[in-house]
Amino acid sequence: MSHTLIVHSPLSLAHKTGPRHIESPARYSTIIDALRHAKVLTTKNEWIATPADEQWPLLCHELEYVKKVQEECLALGESEVVKLSTGDVEISHGSYTAALA
Repeated sequence: MSHTLIVHSPLSLAHKTGPRHIESPARYSTIIDALRHAKVLTTKNEWIATPADEQWPLLCHELEYVKKVQEECLALGESEVVKLSTGDVEISHGSYTAALA
């Protein structure tokens, strides 16, 4: 029998990218609700992720990039959505914490 662990975090709701971007709190909620409704996501196979230690992003990204993301996200107001200064991703105040989760 195959077992699947579904790892997710409500902190994903803090990663706001604007109304037209595919990554959105509404998409996260819709997916989690659909998995629960279909009984694919249950208490037996759900793991709520907590933010990782800040060393883990360094396995994939340079320290300067990680710091840039952190600083730019935390500098935003709660309702602001902008492109990261590198131009590659939409960010909001909660995006850095959501990424760690």
